[in-house]
Amino acid sequence: MSTTVSEKYTSKWDGYRVACVHGWKTWGENMKIIAVAVTAVVAVSGCAGNESQPDDVTNDAITEVAGATSATPAGAPSVEPMAPAVEDVDGPRALSDVVAERTGRSTQETCTSNVAIASWANNRFVSAEIQYGGGSYGMLRARAAAVDAWELYTVCYYGSYWTLRSQANGLFVSAEIQYGGSSYGMLRARASVADAWEQFAINSCGTGCASIQSLANGLFVSAEVQYGGASNGMLRARASVVDAWEMFR
Repeated sequence: MSTTVSEKYTSKWDGYRVACVHGWKTWGENMKIIAVAVTAVVAVSGCAGNESQPDDVTNDAITEVAGATSATPAGAPSVEPMAPAVEDVDGPRALSDVVAERTGRSTQETCTSNVAIASWANNRFVSAEIQYGGGSYGMLRARAAAVDAWELYTVCYYGSYWTLRSQANGLFVSAEIQYGGSSYGMLRARASVADAWEQFAINSCGTGCASIQSLANGLFVSAEVQYGGASNGMLRARASVVDAWEMFR
């Protein structure tokens, strides 16, 4: 598998966002994205018209825009799923492996602990930022080079949907579809029960690849690797198709 991103994706991407952020890349046989140098001219021109967050938009600004409201939408059913059996493992497991093992198996409800999620877009693990405050508390970001306490999740399958629960604070991951602007659909580990905003479809997108789709708005989760500062790598449920930023392992 050696298709270049320029051959496969740029016809679909507004503003050539791959060049904008990382430079042209290729998929290596080891299933990782390898960055190749790109000139500053290409990087700057490639960003034109892209959905991006300026570097001077701080985490505090996002909090101010988003607010601290985290209510479940009116009329949404309150669902407290019965906990299925947990498959404990010694070391971290990749989300894509958990999904692949589920494919073709029975619909038995199962939870798997010590699951790590990494973005294909920047090869970073997803952290739950439990040190953030206000409306950014528990923000999920693809930003860690190694797996530690904040990068571990319990992933549960309930037949018709999946849930993600941070092991750092014990809270379910929500898609904040009430947020506006560049924070719309932000994923946060902040819910004590799994309601509509905490339910996801997680499917295989190839070997070592999984996509995450919010059932609250039907959109795929993206890693916003173009964002700057404390929002770099923010996970948001905002994409209608699966491209490089929507691929996880």
